[in-house]
Order: sequence, then C-alpha cells, then structure tokens
Amino acid sequence: MIGCLSSTHTKLVQGYCEEGVSCNECHLINSGDDCRPGIAKQLLFFCDTSENKTRLDPTAFFECIEGTYRVIRCADNLAFSPHTQDCEAANSHKAKKRSSGSRTGDICNFNTDCQSGMFCGTGVCTCLSDYVAIAGYCWPKVNPGESGCIEDQQCEAVWPAAKCSSSGLCECPYKTVPSRTRDGTVCVPAGVPPSCPLPEPNNPDLPNPSTILANSLTHPLGPETYMPVLCTSMSNEVRNSNGGDGSTWCIYPDADQDIYIADIFNCVPHPQVNPDFFPEYSDTIDGICCHSRAYVCIQPLDQGEEPSIPRWWYNSITGTCSQFLWDPNQAEGVSPNNFRTIEHCESYCRDSMFQNIFKF
Repeated sequence: MIGCLSSTHTKLVQGYCEEGVSCNECHLINSGDDCRPGIAKQLLFFCDTSENKTRLDPTAFFECIEGTYRVIRCADNLAFSPHTQDCEAANSHKAKKRSSGSRTGDICNFNTDCQSGMFCGTGVCTCLSDYVAIAGYCWPKVNPGESGCIEDQQCEAVWPAAKCSSSGLCECPYKTVPSRTRDGTVCVPAGVPPSCPLPEPNNPDLPNPSTILANSLTHPLGPETYMPVLCTSMSNEVRNSNGGDGSTWCIYPDADQDIYIADIFNCVPHPQVNPDFFPEYSDTIDGICCHSRAYVCIQPLDQGEEPSIPRWWYNSITGTCSQFLWDPNQAEGVSPNNFRTIEHCESYCRDSMFQNIFKF
C-alpha cells in the first residue's frame, strides 16, 4: 500500500497500487508533491502513457524531504525494499514485475525474457524505440510540453537538454518552446527571426533564419524581396499555394507556378508566426517550412567553411551517427542533419519510425 497526495487535496491519501493496472486506478506520486514529514518512503510507480499502465522502478523510491517528495536512486545493483525502507542487493529483493527480471544489457533468448518496454535484440534486452534506459530499466519517453515524466532523461531522450519540472511536465531548453508536428514534437527557438529546430544554434539568443525555406526572387507576395515560405499547420492543401499567402501546407510559390514539396518539408508551428508579424500573409498562418524528419536524416555531411564546434550527423548508408566539426556562422545552405549530441542523432534518425525509408 502506498501513501500519496491527490492532485486536488493537501491531505494524505492512502491507496493500493501495483504494476500493470490502469494508471487512473493508482494514486501516483509525482516528484515535487507535498507530503507529511516523517512518512515512510514510497515505491516509485509511474505511468507508462503508451499503454496507460502503471510500472514499477525498483531501483528508486520517493522520500519526503522538507515536506516535498523527491526521487532517490539506489546505488548500482541495489533495489528498494518497502519493508526495510532501504536499498538492498537486487538478488535478495524480488520486486514484482510484469515479466522477467532482466535489465537492459542482460542476455536473453526471447522477448519474454525482458521486462516491459524492452525487446530481445541481438541476444540482449534492449529498450523499445519509444523508451529510454534509466538505471537498467526502460522508462517511456515523454515529449516536451507533455506531463507524465519523473526523470530528466525521459525528456532528454526526445530533445536534448529538455528537463522534467517538479510538476512532472517536460520543458524545452532555455529560450525554446515545444512545437507539435506530424513528425513528432520538437523544440523551436522562441525568438525572432523564426528558425527551424535543426540545426540547433550555437547561441540560443541568435536563431539562424537561413534554416527556414524562403524565396528571395520570385515569391508572389514580394518579388526580389526575401520572403519566407510560411504555412498553416492545420491545412491539408499541398498543391495550390493561393499565391503564396501561407494559408496552405508547405508549398513553394515560384512566381505563377507552385512546386510540390510536402514530401520533404513539414509545417512547423512557431510562436512568432502570426498575422501581426507577417501582415502580407493569410491570417491563418502559424508555421514555418522545415525539412521533414525523413529528409533530414538522408542529408550529406556539411561542415561549412570554417568548422570549429563538434556536432553529430546521421549516415543513412551505415545507419550510424558520426561526429564532425561544424561552422556555426554558416549563413547559406545549412544542412539540418546536424545534432548537438549523439543521443539526439540516434533517437531522431536511427531509432525513428522512418529508418526503414533509408534502406534500399
């Protein structure tokens, strides 16, 4: 039996919880919840939002510290025992699990040898693509802007430097905001000028406008003038640009001709794209045109003229991420296949649902 706080009351609520039951059947504790000093340490149950099932992480527990629940992790190869209120050797503490007790990296023969959120790949237990390994167990990834996280790694697995707030909400890094696209949630620079999520600028205060699609020669709304190709994220129109007014999905307006680009560009909602900032366009505009995930991951390596900072790129031929040096001052022809960390490169390209597109 676990004790925790309901979301609407300050008194302690006692309730039963066990692994595998529906999330709404458990009074789940969140890091940062209020608690009564002196209350016993609690098992760390969390919600697997992909299945709406409760899971148990036996390697950690909730402890009430100064009236607030905090997540405390056991040392390696130890598991928390609610009976002794201490971390014990994992082989002496048999926590209840939905399937086998194998952890990530343990040898396996079948998927059933591994725990929830894992599969048996090449003879070892490995996290599924929408899970992240934390202390030997697989936790569901949580998108920035969504709730349900306990550990920062659940957010960082989706976007680098994203953090889990005390209220269990995944938050984008400094000066970026979440943007939901058809390829998944990304973090875009919140300032002006609007810019695409990739590559991430070296300085978050200076977004790079050259990352977005624009037409500086033949845009119907302003020939011979730099005009971004804007879009409406809820539109299904992909053929007729309506004179390039941005009332459609991503379509490249080339004078009196429209070029189909919906297969390689994605309409990414951006907080600075609205009729107040862009009065020449339709009043429905809300996004910029950035390369789709599938297109990003097949782009060649592009270092720029004066490479100086380390980045990672995805090699679609080998299916691996490699480090390279990049010129952060590159102003034209910036490749989006450019990641700050190898983890982001792998989760965005190698582990994505689009990876089979790259195999011929």
